[in-house]
Amino acid sequence: MHCELVIPGLFAAPSAARLPAAELLLARGRCTSDAARGLEEWLHDAFELGDEPLAAGAISGRAPIPCTCA
Repeated sequence: MHCELVIPGLFAAPSAARLPAAELLLARGRCTSDAARGLEEWLHDAFELGDEPLAAGAISGRAPIPCTCA
């Protein structure tokens, strides 16, 4: 099975932060070397958008969700 993980800021987390599930997935994966690129460029390539604009939903997933609880 092929799976690509997109975890923006994973290695920018504080060193004391532990992410056991992410550690397990990374440990079982294979390392490949590609040129570094931004999230938007990766999304264009992954969904074969070419020169089409990126849908707002793909970007809004990165936005913080406002708390509406009282």
